[in-house]
Amino acid sequence: MHPQEEDLPIPVGYVLRAPFYILFVQTLRFYHHLFSAVTRWAKRCGRRIVKSLYAVFCKPFALMGQGKTLDGVLRLLLTVAVGAWSILLIVPCVRNTLAFGIVYQGKTVAAAATAATADAGIRRATQVMQFFNMPETPTVTHLVYAKRALCDVGDISDALVACHSDALTRAGGLFIDGSFLGAVEDIEGLQTLLETIRTARDDGTESKPSVFVQKAEITVGAYPNGTLLSVDAMREKLLSTQREPLCYTVQNGDTLIGIARANGLTLSELRERNTAFAGSDMLHAGDTLVIQPAAGLLQVRRYVQRTYTESIPFETKIRQNDRHYVGEKHISVKGVNGSQEVTAEIELTDGVETARTVLSATVLKMPVTQKVQVGTRRGSRTGKYVNGDGIATGSYTWPAPGMRTITSYFGRRWGTLHQGLDISGYNAMGKPIVAADGGKVLAVNSTGTWGTGIFAGYGYAVILDHGNGVKTLYAHCSKIAVKAGQKVTKGQTIAYIGSTGYSTGAHLHFEVRVNNRRVDPLPYLQ
Repeated sequence: MHPQEEDLPIPVGYVLRAPFYILFVQTLRFYHHLFSAVTRWAKRCGRRIVKSLYAVFCKPFALMGQGKTLDGVLRLLLTVAVGAWSILLIVPCVRNTLAFGIVYQGKTVAAAATAATADAGIRRATQVMQFFNMPETPTVTHLVYAKRALCDVGDISDALVACHSDALTRAGGLFIDGSFLGAVEDIEGLQTLLETIRTARDDGTESKPSVFVQKAEITVGAYPNGTLLSVDAMREKLLSTQREPLCYTVQNGDTLIGIARANGLTLSELRERNTAFAGSDMLHAGDTLVIQPAAGLLQVRRYVQRTYTESIPFETKIRQNDRHYVGEKHISVKGVNGSQEVTAEIELTDGVETARTVLSATVLKMPVTQKVQVGTRRGSRTGKYVNGDGIATGSYTWPAPGMRTITSYFGRRWGTLHQGLDISGYNAMGKPIVAADGGKVLAVNSTGTWGTGIFAGYGYAVILDHGNGVKTLYAHCSKIAVKAGQKVTKGQTIAYIGSTGYSTGAHLHFEVRVNNRRVDPLPYLQ
C-alpha cells in the first residue's frame, strides 16, 4: 500500500514577493505599449511630411512629365509665391522689435530696448544740455525699431545733444556718480588726470589697486561749448569742490555716547570730528555736531597690508574662598597680558582708516590668567570695616550688581542738568553698592539723611578717589559700609541702596568726576 502524500505548505517568501513580480511585469507591459504607440505615431507623421514635401516640390514636375504642363507651371508659381511671401513676412519680425522711441523736435532721434534706458539717456542729455534753451522736453513713445539700431544711455544722450550740433564740440564728458561735471577736449589728458588723482597717495604698500569711492566715468561725445574745461581747470574743480558735511542738532536729553551709537560711530570717532567736545561731555540743546565731515568730490580708497604687534588681554577667574571676609579680594595669580603678531588689510579713505580686516594672527606670548580669591566669610577682620587693596585698575565695573535699570541718564532733565546715572531695579532697597574701581574713600556722609555741604541733597553718600583726577560718587544710600581714609578694592561692597536725600524712590545716584568736572558715567562702565 502506497503511503499517503502529505500537503506541502507554500513558502512565505513567495507570497511576500508575488506583488513585486506582478508590478514589475505590468510596468514592462506599459512601456512596451507606450513604445509601440510612439512608433506608430512617428511613422504616420513621417508619411504625412513626405507626402506634403512631394506635393509642394515634386508634384509640379510630375504633372509636367505627364503632359499637364499648364497645371505643373501654375502649381510651381504658386509654391514660389507662397515661399516669397513667407520670407517677406518673417524677416522683418526677426530683424525688428517693439522699442521705446525718443522723440525730440518732432522726430525720433533714437530708440531703446527698455523704458529705464530711455529715461536714463534723457536725464543724462538734460544735464549736458542745461546750457541750451531747449525748445521742448524729449518724450518717449512705443514703436517698431530695428534691433541692431537700439541705443544705450550714452548713444541716446549723444543723439539728443547732436540736435544742437552748431554749438557742440567732440570731447570727453566726466560724470561723477551719474552727475555731469564738465567736458575736456583732451580725452587722454582727462584720463591721465583721473589716474594721477587715484594713485596720488600710493606708496608701494598697497595690497590691491586704489579705487575711487564714487563712480567716475568718462563718456566721449558731443558737448556744448559752454561746458568745455581745460585739464588744469578740471583738476582744480575736482580738488576744490567739497561735499557738504552731515550734521546733527542736539536735542534735550541727548548724550555724546547716544548720538555716536545712533550714527554707527564710536565715542572717540565722534570726539575726533568735533574737537570742541574732545575734553567735555557737556551738551546743550541746539548744539551742532558733525557726523560726517566735508569730503572731496572724488574720494580715493586705498588698501594697505600692515603687520604689527598687539597685546592679548588676560582673563580673570574669580573663586570664592570662605577663609577671607566678605568684601575682601586677594589676587593669587597676577594676570599678565600676552602678545600676538597681526597681519591686517587696512582700508583708507583719503588717508583716514575706515575699515580693518585681520588676515592672520600669530600668538607670540600667551596671556596669564589672573586668579582672584573673593571672601565669603561673614564678619570683619578689623571690626566694622574691611580694608581693600586700594589699587585702581583704570576700568570700571557696574556699581549696583543685579540692578540694571537706568531710570535717568546723564544730561538735561526737568529743565536742569542731571549730572549722573540713576540705577534701580526690582526690590532695590538694601541691595549692595560696590566700588566701581579700587581706590581710597575720600569722604563719607553717614549721619544726616539729607546731607550738608558737598553732600547736600545726596543723603547718605560716599566719594572714592581713584587717582589721576578721577573720583566716583555713590548717593542716596540706606547704609554706609566704609569710612573716610579707608582703602577699597574694585567690586568691594561700600554701601547699600536707599532713598535718602533728595530722592523719589530707592535707587543709586552714580557720578564720575574728572578733575572735579562731572562727566557722563556710561562710557566708563562699558
